[in-house]
Amino acid sequence: MRTAVEEINDRLSYYKDIAEGRPIDTLSDYKKAAIYRCRGWDYYAIYIYEVALGVNKKPEDLLKQMEAMSELAALAYEPKILALELTFLAKLLLSEDVTDIARQIITFNIKNLNEDAGPINPIFRMISCLVLKENPEQYLEWFRKRESAKYSSVLPGSSQAIAYLINRDETNLALTLDEMLLVHHKKSNRKSSNGYGSFFSLYPFLIVELAEYLGMNIRSKITQNKQVLKLGLFSPADLPDIPKNHRMPVEVDYLTAKTNLANTI
Repeated sequence: MRTAVEEINDRLSYYKDIAEGRPIDTLSDYKKAAIYRCRGWDYYAIYIYEVALGVNKKPEDLLKQMEAMSELAALAYEPKILALELTFLAKLLLSEDVTDIARQIITFNIKNLNEDAGPINPIFRMISCLVLKENPEQYLEWFRKRESAKYSSVLPGSSQAIAYLINRDETNLALTLDEMLLVHHKKSNRKSSNGYGSFFSLYPFLIVELAEYLGMNIRSKITQNKQVLKLGLFSPADLPDIPKNHRMPVEVDYLTAKTNLANTI
């Protein structure tokens, strides 16, 4: 029967193939930028799956590719909205300074504070505000509304975690992050939500990174980051001999994407 290692390796090969695609010249500038942005997220998927397998010998190369695709998206289309989120995440994972990109995100956000900015995930605007030590109140109120909106992409508990972070309440922040990780775990075990994002809980990761940036000792207080993910089939149609509901358990650290598979390869 198919194993988690085989499943992740096939996913990795898929993203390595599509990451090589580039837009054709006849497309509009916006569509070119959108494709470059997609290629950036493809490199992110490769990064996640290589971390999961423990085979990422040069993770910085993949993250630099994320940045490169983001820069191409920015060159292809103004305003640079399609590039900001991806650049921020790549720089953060590379442990680079995010001040400049945070300022660009906030500059855009001020002009569109009451609007949905589309390609910019709300958490990046909230985090950017705190990185720049801006007054968080107007952003936090907006962020709460985004979290409570129907079909919101904001992970439940995020605005409360940000409020505890602002108040430097490490105990309640850790408890809230644990609750968020459990929500992520529940969502990730759904058949329709079993992609590369399942291995890495973006919202808790960003909040933990910001807390540490602000001098808080939060990571050691978190207890729910390691869970058993029941990995489903990425492409059941390509595997007709395997039941569509076949699941492959793998222990994942949702704050790093590391798994217990590295020692089995």
